[in-house]
Amino acid sequence: MKYLLLLLILLIPLQTNAETLNYQDTLNKAINNSFDLKMSAVDIEIGRAQLKAARSDWYPTLGVQANSEHNQNLAGPNAQMGYAGSTMIIPYTQYRNMIYTTLQYNLLDFGVTGRKVHIAISDLEQKKISYDIQVKELKLKILELYTKLMLNRISILNE
Repeated sequence: MKYLLLLLILLIPLQTNAETLNYQDTLNKAINNSFDLKMSAVDIEIGRAQLKAARSDWYPTLGVQANSEHNQNLAGPNAQMGYAGSTMIIPYTQYRNMIYTTLQYNLLDFGVTGRKVHIAISDLEQKKISYDIQVKELKLKILELYTKLMLNRISILNE
């Protein structure tokens, strides 16, 4: 059994390809595959969306609504008007269709919107700084590992 396994290993052609490591390629691959950097980039996009939402409070709000109603008289022509709680039951058949628009603008916000925008801008700047710090830390880590790899390579070649 051992000999058969050894024979199979020797008969299977094994091929390996050497790849030259390059610092710049290694660094680019590390940056592109870093989950922490991807999460920070998503945080920056969330911060931009929050800034847009905060700035939107300065603009007026326009609303459009439609309502369609049909009331059918089921009691006949001599029915009287009735009430059920606060609802009026009318004695005739009618159709009512309405469409209306509303425009709202906050005249007095006492600086609340400005503070919201300032907080959103500060938060976005902080997220960008955090992203830059993470990139620098990753570059230093890759540089340290690459330096160790090159020193080990040199020590192996000198032996």
